[in-house]
Amino acid sequence: MTSEKLYAFGVASALHGREYYERLWEEYRSVFDALGIKSFTVFTNEASITEQASRIREADALFIAVLTGGSSRLVKKVASLIDERTPIVLLAHGFHNSLASALGAKSRLEEEKHRVYIIESRTPSEAIDELAVVTRAIRGLVKLKSMRVVQLFTDQVYDEGVEASRIFGFNIESVTPQQLDYEMQRVNINEIRKYLESHFDLGGVDESLLEKPARLALAAERIAKARNADVVVIDCFPFIRAKGFTPCLMMSYLLDQGLVGVCEADYRSLILMVLAKQLTGRPGWIANPSHYEHDTHKLILAHCTGATILGEYATLLPHFETGKPYAVLTKIKPGTYTLAGISPGFRRMGVALAEVIESGMLTGGRCRTQVVAKLEEKDPRPFPQKAVSNHHVLIPGDVRRELTILATLAGMEVVQY
Repeated sequence: MTSEKLYAFGVASALHGREYYERLWEEYRSVFDALGIKSFTVFTNEASITEQASRIREADALFIAVLTGGSSRLVKKVASLIDERTPIVLLAHGFHNSLASALGAKSRLEEEKHRVYIIESRTPSEAIDELAVVTRAIRGLVKLKSMRVVQLFTDQVYDEGVEASRIFGFNIESVTPQQLDYEMQRVNINEIRKYLESHFDLGGVDESLLEKPARLALAAERIAKARNADVVVIDCFPFIRAKGFTPCLMMSYLLDQGLVGVCEADYRSLILMVLAKQLTGRPGWIANPSHYEHDTHKLILAHCTGATILGEYATLLPHFETGKPYAVLTKIKPGTYTLAGISPGFRRMGVALAEVIESGMLTGGRCRTQVVAKLEEKDPRPFPQKAVSNHHVLIPGDVRRELTILATLAGMEVVQY
């Protein structure tokens, strides 16, 4: 059983017979139990809902099995007790007007701005595969709500961070330049030496120029642990101008250590990086689209950092734009990935399947980690015309269904590239 409060209830009209709906409820309960969703009781009147009001309000997500027709008003009553951002999953089956009642409830709740997803199956047991995908997506949303973020090298959290926190519910703390300097002086860089030697080809790397990036990596990890944070964010270019070295190594180190590091104070990519870890157990890779070939559907992506555990080889090079020490070149493994981006204001999510064909530092004139990915595109327009953002995140595996469901439940429009 997981720590998220994923709660399930049934709704039914007594006109359809108690024996009938209770038998169905037991079938649904076995499905919920298999997926770590805690099930409670069947509501047949509004008084029974009121008795469970405190439990309903504390739920991170509600799963409501619509056992019979004539029960949409009960669903609406349950929804009246929760915040409109709390996900509601309605489960309908193929008999006794279940689907009709679920659709009636869904349409009404959506008019009231509730976030609703409906699953229909002929029998309760046949819902388990889709429900498993939906549950993974909802756990991603719950993770976003419960996580803690630190933004380094700033006196106050950026506006986009404030907006992200308002939408998704997570907490952000700022870490001032002075606080970061203090932590950098306290660390022992010998603690990172084994990591550097085992993860990077250090031939040609100037050890004296590596000391400050290594101190930053260790200080960021220490700060995250001290504040019980899951995510570290930094605005890279103001930092580089002030300090004369990059946070690229820090990003790779944090990702390799199981934390989430986010470049350029990009809170839209932060959402996708957290979801990459939550959905796959592996880090994502933030990158800029650099060139697109419409005829071959090949997209070149580039950035100056990346988790080395995503790659077959990694080394350190001067940063692309500034020449400062050090950028990370990770040769990302070929295979199937999901490419995703989120628009300003967190209004749209673009999603595509991507096959990584080649990676490394393939050409000059671009950031050091480069990837050639062939997109599986549904929209015939060229990628630059439909892209919702500059930064996109490459996520291991095919998680399009989870991201599509999650975006819908987060109030975002889904753009299928």
